[in-house]
Amino acid sequence: MLRPRPAFLVAPLVPGLTRILSDLHYGDRASRLLSLGQLRPLLDGPDHVVLNGD
Repeated sequence: MLRPRPAFLVAPLVPGLTRILSDLHYGDRASRLLSLGQLRPLLDGPDHVVLNGD
């Protein structure tokens, strides 16, 4: 018999595509991201975009 999982262990269902961009370091001299326009191809298509670490 299967036991139900606790609510915190069940991943929420998010429809569509989510793209996560992490540690871009925009504005840092060492960053290879020179303009925000460089992100345009990555922003085309996903339903959700998460910017993490900046």
